[in-house]
Amino acid sequence: MSEAKDRFQEAVKQRQDDSADIKEIELWAGTYSPKAMYGSWLGAGLVTIVGLVLMIMFLSGNFYAWMAYLIVVGLIWLVLVAIA
Repeated sequence: MSEAKDRFQEAVKQRQDDSADIKEIELWAGTYSPKAMYGSWLGAGLVTIVGLVLMIMFLSGNFYAWMAYLIVVGLIWLVLVAIA
């Protein structure tokens, strides 16, 4: 039994030694592509315009509704600028 254990430990040690010589290579390095963000920018623009139209049509005199709209739209654009 001890001989099998010794052979196993030797095989494990051999395999660990072999894998230590493999060097890691960098396959890709980069950032976000502006082209990949087009959908997000378009969506945010659409939300901004539709929200503005709805605000003018239904809640044009409500100060708090305008503040809420500006905060939400501002946060949307801030997040998009932060991840770009």
